[in-house]
Amino acid sequence: MSLTLLIVFIVLLALMFYAIEAFVTPGIGVASVLGTACVVVDCILVYFAAGPLMAVLAVLASTALVLLFFWWLSRSKALDRVSLHAAIDSTAATAEQLSVRPGDEGVALTRLALIGNARIGGKTVEVKSVSGFLDEGAPVVVTEVRAFLAGKDIEPSTLVFDKLATFHHLPAREALFTAIADEKITPGESDINFLRGKHASKGWRKFIPFLGKKQPAETAAPADYADFVKGLNRKQVLVLNEETLAKCKIAPCCNPIPGDDVLGYITPDNQLEIHKRSCEDAVKLKTRYGNNIIACTWDTHKVRLFETTIYLKGMDSQGVLYAIADVLHKQHQFIIRRITLTTNDGIFEGSIDISVYDTDDVRALCDSLMQLENVESAVRVD
Repeated sequence: MSLTLLIVFIVLLALMFYAIEAFVTPGIGVASVLGTACVVVDCILVYFAAGPLMAVLAVLASTALVLLFFWWLSRSKALDRVSLHAAIDSTAATAEQLSVRPGDEGVALTRLALIGNARIGGKTVEVKSVSGFLDEGAPVVVTEVRAFLAGKDIEPSTLVFDKLATFHHLPAREALFTAIADEKITPGESDINFLRGKHASKGWRKFIPFLGKKQPAETAAPADYADFVKGLNRKQVLVLNEETLAKCKIAPCCNPIPGDDVLGYITPDNQLEIHKRSCEDAVKLKTRYGNNIIACTWDTHKVRLFETTIYLKGMDSQGVLYAIADVLHKQHQFIIRRITLTTNDGIFEGSIDISVYDTDDVRALCDSLMQLENVESAVRVD
């Protein structure tokens, strides 16, 4: 084979590699590297055969030829025949998988490492473990069902479910899963719009673009909150359930939870704040703004979690931290947010930030902690 034919052959080989990169293995990069290598070898051969000037011309010609090839490729129908034009909006989830809800229990049919099959509610479904490897026969609990977000261009994650919990005025995603399982909440299009950052404009503002995008002041209550407050009968006792609590604000000064003796205070921006009756701020507000005070009573059903803090104090000794951790591990009716313990001169003290359903949960935890030998005090603090 003459040198000229070899040069032409290498050029064609380079084009072949680029075609493989475009049609067969897009995104891999190996074929394009080989094609570029062929161009470099081709230029070197031209350099030794015809000198530097021809080598430079060969480089320019090769570059132009490659660019021309890709230009033709983009214009031809060959690329259209291997391209995807239809949008895929379906999900691989079966009807059985879609019927599984958070909170359902079952057993692993295969070893979950981390994906496998489980038997849940008499149905065989594909599952993914969120707590490491699980052996065959291990009990499992459904924490989330991802079919709701299928085809919505939203990747399921803890952050996404935390946002949904906030959207439904719940303190944590675990409370969201419980509410969905109890059919207290049914995710819908409003949840998707919230995750995508779409918030519907209300009233005449939506017809004026530059006003529609204006953010409300931090102290302004949402329109539905204000309507809720305006519709209150101040002479009647307000029942605090999941529906009404979604339109109220828990006062951060005292952090009341179900079981506390509470009252409601209507703020100047038409928002209802829930305070403990023993709260110092509530006492002052009741004295100064008696007409804005509403009597309240709790009627919750262990759906929403409330944040509170427990203060601990006792004698420091070997194993006391383990004993406290063991008590917390055995309690399942709350979520631990943070534990802070310090020791000084043989005395330990600290706090446990938790989310609970009501005062009964707090009382049960404090009683369990007080049964430990070296714990002298375990009380709830505001």
